[in-house]
Amino acid sequence: MISPLNRHLNKPHIQSLEDPVFKFFSLEVKVLRIDTMHPIISGNKWMKLLPWLELAKQGFYKGLITKGGPWSNHVHAAAFSAFTENLPFTAIIKAKENFVTPTLQDALNWGANLQFVDQEKYNDEVLWANMAIATKQLYIPMGGEGPVAIKGVSFFFDSIELPTADYVICPVGTGTTFKGIAASNTSYKNLIGINPGINDPSYTAMLDDLKTNFSAKNFTLLNDRSLKKFGKWPASLIDQMNNWYEKWQLPTDIIYTAKMFSIFIKAAAAGDFKPGSSILLIHTGGLQGNRSVEKGLLHF
Repeated sequence: MISPLNRHLNKPHIQSLEDPVFKFFSLEVKVLRIDTMHPIISGNKWMKLLPWLELAKQGFYKGLITKGGPWSNHVHAAAFSAFTENLPFTAIIKAKENFVTPTLQDALNWGANLQFVDQEKYNDEVLWANMAIATKQLYIPMGGEGPVAIKGVSFFFDSIELPTADYVICPVGTGTTFKGIAASNTSYKNLIGINPGINDPSYTAMLDDLKTNFSAKNFTLLNDRSLKKFGKWPASLIDQMNNWYEKWQLPTDIIYTAKMFSIFIKAAAAGDFKPGSSILLIHTGGLQGNRSVEKGLLHF
């Protein structure tokens, strides 16, 4: 997969985490830092978008259309990707007219065309797919999800050197990264997804499909309602994020990875992992959500 997006690409690195809780249970905890791979296209956004961009070039599309919220990591990354590839880009934004956040301002600076819509129109996949067909553009679903992106995630995990792990844990949004890891040739048997408070009934079907298609692997989806619904958070989570950064120099985002770390640490402290286990956390990157936090609360 050759693209101008690869020009500033760094290899992901593995960070080991030390903590009294981990030491007490003899847990070997590591983090796959894919958040550091690209200065703008953070983490899993790169591996999901790259195959879509390859498809756009092969199909001679005139541009890209996708959608997301006003703080969307995906929209931010897609806008920069389209700019880099010299492709016209339209983002359907679920927000009130002209609700331009710093995230969306970046997209505008990269030449994006923003269309603000209500919830009902936003959810109309047929509408956006037909608009893309009519204008000869490629429609990328929310979050970059789809079989194309799943293959991109699998390709990435198959192409890098990874540590052994008894458990692999990653945040789940659309589930694309979770599915991609499952479909990869890695030896990981126990995959744990962290639901960031999304009330999505399709998650049940996703787990059933994964268990059917990859019967040799174990799949679990965890959620902690005390961390509130998607896009919301308790003040204690911000305190935790600041603590992790001070202790591990590890930046997390308020929407996805912070909830993953919080749920994992709580489970570890409860003894939910067999003593002596090795655990690999996937830092999926994307810090745009932090720009929605009141200035000064986060110390990084």
